[in-house]
Amino acid sequence: MNKQELIKSYENARFGIVSVNGVLKDLRQLDESQKVTVPQFVADYIEYAIENDWDFQDLFKCIEDEEDEELLRWVYHERNQETLAAAWINGYTVEKEKRYLVKIKGIDSKSCYLKRVGNK
Repeated sequence: MNKQELIKSYENARFGIVSVNGVLKDLRQLDESQKVTVPQFVADYIEYAIENDWDFQDLFKCIEDEEDEELLRWVYHERNQETLAAAWINGYTVEKEKRYLVKIKGIDSKSCYLKRVGNK
């Protein structure tokens, strides 16, 4: 939660009475840094930088040397420099990849083998 969200939540309060515990809870959340969400390839790059003892300046300097076009596009063309910096400083969570379920006709559920259908 950032400062503006906290102010807006109290401005929108319907009653004039606010519990002290609620205010203290909100203030504690205000102090906590928020983790950003990054794709898996960005998380891999950050881990590689940590393993090689890079500092913050090396993190950005070496992106241009990388052969990974996807990383370069994400950082510069989609303007995610601040997101990368926040991930380096405050930590990050990794986006979950979309998962797909593929059902194939003709699979025997007991033995998990394809059944032969017809004479071909």
